[in-house]
Amino acid sequence: MFDIIAQVCIVVLCMGGMLLVNDHRPNLRRFGPVLGLLSEPFWFYTTYTHHQWGIFASAFAYTYAWARGFYNAWFRHDPA
Repeated sequence: MFDIIAQVCIVVLCMGGMLLVNDHRPNLRRFGPVLGLLSEPFWFYTTYTHHQWGIFASAFAYTYAWARGFYNAWFRHDPA
């Protein structure tokens, strides 16, 4: 049962994150990495339990990318 919940969370959180990252409104765009980061534990769980080692390794790169986006959206203040 948890596998189905994990799959739904992956779809909803990843797709939501990708859509928000590409939104034209900056106040919504900054929430994309938040959703992306929330999806990563489900990726790790699913790929580990199903022995999908290539995707499991890729999840580390995606986590890093989402974390970078999170930092840039929420903490980085570039002078205008």
